[in-house]
Amino acid sequence: MTPLEQMKALAKIENKRLLSLHGGRTPNFGIYDQRVKCGGPRMSEIARSKPAQRMLRLAEQGYTAADVCRIMALPREKVRRTAARYQIKFKERT
Repeated sequence: MTPLEQMKALAKIENKRLLSLHGGRTPNFGIYDQRVKCGGPRMSEIARSKPAQRMLRLAEQGYTAADVCRIMALPREKVRRTAARYQIKFKERT
């Protein structure tokens, strides 16, 4: 048996043992990723986008998504996508 074949055989044994210890999953399964952004608006990314800054300002003033579409002269889908990307919440229509 060559050294390469020995290394491959040992790696198979180690991988099988590791998976058996963790129930068939990788060791980092279920660990929360600290880099995931959730919660409020992504202020670091909004700083690079003027339309997103304007949308956030209008949302904070209490405008609905339909009002923002009209004010910024943008299609509804574009406003919806931008709001979703930067986590901007608009006032609900009453």
